[in-house]
Amino acid sequence: MVHHDWGLVATRDDGVDLPVPRGRVVGGCSAVNTCVALRPLPGDFDSWGPGWSWPEVLPHFRALESDTDVLDTTGVHGSTGPLPIRRCAPGTFTPLSAALVAAAKDTGFPHALDLNAPGATGTGALPLNLTADGLRISAASAYLDPVRDSGGLEVLAETAVDRVLFAGTRAVGVRVIADGRARDVRAERITVCAGTYATPAILHRSGVGPPELLRELGVEVISALPGVGADLSDHSQLAIGALPAPGVSDPDDPCAQVVLRYTAEGSSVPDDMQLYALNHVELDVYAPHLIDRAPEGRAVMVTSNLMAPVTRGRVTARSPDPAAPPRITFDHAREAEDLRRQRSGIRLCWEFLHHPAFAALIKETIDMDEPTVRSDSALSEHIRRSARTAHHPTGTARMGFPADPAAVVDHRCRVHGTEGLRVADASIVPGAIRANTNLLAMMIGERVAAWR
Repeated sequence: MVHHDWGLVATRDDGVDLPVPRGRVVGGCSAVNTCVALRPLPGDFDSWGPGWSWPEVLPHFRALESDTDVLDTTGVHGSTGPLPIRRCAPGTFTPLSAALVAAAKDTGFPHALDLNAPGATGTGALPLNLTADGLRISAASAYLDPVRDSGGLEVLAETAVDRVLFAGTRAVGVRVIADGRARDVRAERITVCAGTYATPAILHRSGVGPPELLRELGVEVISALPGVGADLSDHSQLAIGALPAPGVSDPDDPCAQVVLRYTAEGSSVPDDMQLYALNHVELDVYAPHLIDRAPEGRAVMVTSNLMAPVTRGRVTARSPDPAAPPRITFDHAREAEDLRRQRSGIRLCWEFLHHPAFAALIKETIDMDEPTVRSDSALSEHIRRSARTAHHPTGTARMGFPADPAAVVDHRCRVHGTEGLRVADASIVPGAIRANTNLLAMMIGERVAAWR
């Protein structure tokens, strides 16, 4: 996906830069991701505040989807929304997906018919935003395509947002740059939805953020908000790669069909982990260090994903120049509790790979061994070296009351200290989200669009 990637990097505490792929295409990451359409858990919204409780956001999740795969006896699913939701039937599971289900069952985990139902845990078929024919429906396909020719809409591709324009503290427009030339677009209402990395950088260049940073950038302070760019949260992913037996890995198969949602041993946060079997992977994205170990670049993986991390990072604008990528600092292994849970997750992956259901499917593992798995110190070092983003960053323009010094937007997503300016993307999320952020970002858009 190199041609559709922003090429961002995050710097670890030891100075190592790690790639953080993001979709550089209309539709953003929904146009390039794995199409996982998992909803957050109801408890994820407990810290969001007025208007964002689970009963209040559920209608917006229902409105965006057309999910007719499961028998909906409790009214939690929508059937007329723009986004189709499909699940692979058990009879269509790949050998690896079926092995994951079998290993999880034998280990004592429950099976869930609908992982988007409140309270669902265990293994289940992944809800995916695909048509019945397997065609990806991105946010652009679902929301832009039906109105492209209706008038009143102009999509500016290959155009960079320089900054929001203000008259005093009121947002009155946006300055954009295309082909090296600036253009000012005026509007009564400005909504920034550039994502968790780009949104804080735009706000910084616009004069909204920590005053000391804005002064370093030479930007006039419009609203002094220390929380802009702070509180970056991201799920971490650790993988055990394996060489598949002949015929096991087909690049035409879905990358992932099932997932195990479970609670790490000793964790105070329920359902804080996910475990996947990936039927095929782009090693240049998921594990570039394994390319030389995998003939023809083909490998499969079992991955441990930490969905409620303690670690936080930061995003800042490097320069007033919008062409400069944001500076991202994040280290998935910084906090002892995150390390502990990922050790547990990797050990479960190892246990599954050695379950009889996987025996005929795997020739050998290529980046893990028994001594490392059994040693806390060796496994911790492996995690420090190998943990990568699971591509779900949130929190850099977090929601909260004006008295909260870390808050950036109020509960209607209006930027504190300004008028006429909102943020509507995953950067507003104020706490851990124990699910992929694909559906969450669309729900936020639905919610904000309903307000005038």
